[in-house]
Amino acid sequence: MTQLKDVAKYAGVSNGTVSKVLNGSPGVSQKMKLRVLKAIQELDYQPNMVARSLRTKTTNLVAIMVPFTNDPYFVEFFRGVSMELRNIGCVPVLYSTEPNKSLSTQEIRDMVMRGIDGLIVSTFGWEEEVLAELCEIAKRVPVVSFKRAFPGTDIHSVVVDDQAGMYQAVSYLTSIGHKRIGFIAAGLDLETGRQRLEGYRQALLDAGIEVDENLIVACDSYQISEGYHSVQQLLKRHPLPTAIMGANDSISIGVLKYLESRNVRIPEDIAVMGYDDVPLSTIVTPRLSSVALPVYEMTARAVRIIEKAIKGEIEGVVNESFSGTLVIRKSTDFSATDEFEFERFSK
Repeated sequence: MTQLKDVAKYAGVSNGTVSKVLNGSPGVSQKMKLRVLKAIQELDYQPNMVARSLRTKTTNLVAIMVPFTNDPYFVEFFRGVSMELRNIGCVPVLYSTEPNKSLSTQEIRDMVMRGIDGLIVSTFGWEEEVLAELCEIAKRVPVVSFKRAFPGTDIHSVVVDDQAGMYQAVSYLTSIGHKRIGFIAAGLDLETGRQRLEGYRQALLDAGIEVDENLIVACDSYQISEGYHSVQQLLKRHPLPTAIMGANDSISIGVLKYLESRNVRIPEDIAVMGYDDVPLSTIVTPRLSSVALPVYEMTARAVRIIEKAIKGEIEGVVNESFSGTLVIRKSTDFSATDEFEFERFSK
């Protein structure tokens, strides 16, 4: 079996140089690095990762904790993070927290005890005591929170300005004539959910439209099923909304599916707007207008922070914010209609 010393001899370098290349350590020229990598490939050298972990006290394992593994947004999030981690030689470990079950402090401790080098996490649905445990863990292991900041702690964060993104979406709807805009909110116990609701309210006020609390429906989660059921409450309001804004794409897709089942024309009767711009938004009919978030830029940045934190190259706590971009598609490309043929689908 090929050993490290065989690679060093083949490449004409020292054992230490091979170790530096394998560990991604500085102090090796690009020319020398390529020579070592070529030797590794030609000799089919397989490093002993267990021995390496004991020697370097690192595992190259980075845990990724997400609330849902079946949500389109978190599928893209995990895809982006895992691709970037592989690029830097780390192995992603996926862990689903499923907000409908209670995550315990012991579970998150167990995750860290498995020997991870870092943690990238979305804390949606976490209890306060578990969040407190995360803050303690961040003192020992680099932690990056995705889309939620933790001021005053050791947790790094990569967030998006959700208030501005939602403001942008609702402002577009008012600009094309909509005055009665329903909003299906979610995650109101979190800063993300509250920011999106505030963006909705502010956009209406700045357009000179009074906020009608009757047009705001709060649901339990960001799932398609929640949108499907929550929109039924909005359709009992009178006069009906001419546009419906979902707190995310999944909710809005649920809205589309229910309206379609009741023969509501979209956008002629009711326009629908989403938020996040996941790939599914371009597949549904009609294609969903949305606010596109730079998921891959954000995941790339999260991984860069983790990488530098693991290497001890970061001083202090890093908190970065990104902005969304409005994407207009078929679901909102008509101006608001003055009247709605309620009888067509109310029976």
